[in-house]
Amino acid sequence: MIYVCSLWELVEHAAKLRPGRLISIISPEEQPPTPSGIRAEAHLRVACHDIVAPFDGEVVPDARHVEQIIAFAGQWDCTGSLLVHCQAGISRSTAAALISYAVHFPDMIEQAAGHLRRAAAYARPNPLIVALGDRLLGMRGRLVSAVEAMGPAEPALQGILVNIPHPQQAVESPAARDEM
Repeated sequence: MIYVCSLWELVEHAAKLRPGRLISIISPEEQPPTPSGIRAEAHLRVACHDIVAPFDGEVVPDARHVEQIIAFAGQWDCTGSLLVHCQAGISRSTAAALISYAVHFPDMIEQAAGHLRRAAAYARPNPLIVALGDRLLGMRGRLVSAVEAMGPAEPALQGILVNIPHPQQAVESPAARDEM
C-alpha cells in the first residue's frame, strides 16, 4: 500500500503505519529527520520545491530527482507500505506516489489515479514531476493522461492521509482510514 500525507502529519502516521519505506519530497530547508522506527537507508530525501519552471532561489524538480524516486520505488518489494509526503500532501507527494505505483503496476495507473481522485479531491500531482516520470518510465503519455483524467482539484491547504492500494489489495473504506 502506498500512503500519502503532509509534513505536519508525518511523525504521527509514520508511528501508526510503520512503513517499510519513506519518501520525503520537500524543499531542502524543510527536510525532516527520519522518524523513529524507520531505518535511515529506507528514507529517500528528494530536495526540490513545488514548482514547474525555474524560479529564483528555488530548486525545480528535474530528471535526477525523479530517477531517485524510480530507483527507490524499484527497490521496494510491495510487501510493506510506502509512505510519501511533501509539505501539504497535495502536489509533489501525490506525483511521487503515482510514479512509485507505476514502477510496479504500470498497466493499472489509470485506476490508481482514479482512486487517488476519489480519496483526495484536492490532489494536484505536480505536472512536471508527472511528465518526467512518464518519460523516464517509458509510459508514452499514459501517466500524464491518467493525471489529466483526474480533472481539476478542489482547493485545499493541506491533505489528509490517503492510500493507493496495490491491485491485489482490498481498498480501505474512508471509515477505516479515519480510524488511523
